[in-house]
Amino acid sequence: MTEPRKFIAGDSVRWSRSLPDYPPADGWALEYKLVSLGQSHTIATTGAGTEYQVSLASADTESWAAGDYHLVPMVSKDTDRHSLDPIRVVVKPNPASASYDPRNFDEKVLAELESLLQKKATADKQTVTVEGQTVGRYTWAELQAAEKYFRGRVNRQRRLEREKRTGRKSNRVLARVK
Repeated sequence: MTEPRKFIAGDSVRWSRSLPDYPPADGWALEYKLVSLGQSHTIATTGAGTEYQVSLASADTESWAAGDYHLVPMVSKDTDRHSLDPIRVVVKPNPASASYDPRNFDEKVLAELESLLQKKATADKQTVTVEGQTVGRYTWAELQAAEKYFRGRVNRQRRLEREKRTGRKSNRVLARVK
């Protein structure tokens, strides 16, 4: 088993890795750093025969922020340390946390645009921020175009999820008449 490419924050995670050039029997130790912008977690390993093993309990990962990370393996022995090639890892949000929002980015933007369009008739100075991206002071037509664009993206994602879940493709034929 090798390092995971993705996991959910709050889940237990286990893996093992063999490093023939740096065996635990020769005194080498392996440690991982899970690093992202503003986030860093140290992951200890235990040497077992010719492999290093990692066992993270759910309590270890429950507070980790969702996002893209680099998992950097580092071996050390006495005063030597070698960083190995980093591995991209995606930490998905913890569904047990109070702040869990199951919507994807497009769904969040669509909801904010709908809210903004509803308020625009009464106040023309609204701004919206979704995951660090701010939208504000757009014309009515620009907001409607953005809402139409994101509604299409959300509908397409939902259709693909439905097709994947049911195994049936939609029999609708969409056409645009100008």
